[in-house]
Amino acid sequence: MCCDYGNEVDHVQPLQWGGDPWALDNLQVLCRGCHIEKTRRENRRPLSSAERKWREFVSDLILQDLATKRHRKPLPTVTEAM
Repeated sequence: MCCDYGNEVDHVQPLQWGGDPWALDNLQVLCRGCHIEKTRRENRRPLSSAERKWREFVSDLILQDLATKRHRKPLPTVTEAM
């Protein structure tokens, strides 16, 4: 964690994972940024196979586009075109 001043209460073990909402040993104080980051990590879910395939497809398209742009001849400047 970042060691900033804590001003938010966080559940050490998230409630959706069976954490006790009122147990003092399941509560900690975090700064807002660390609390948001921890919650984001806890709520992340694995990608479905369709999502994984889509990301691979888009990534391949981007890489192909970058490779194509590297091999294109640059457009002529105004003085070269005349």
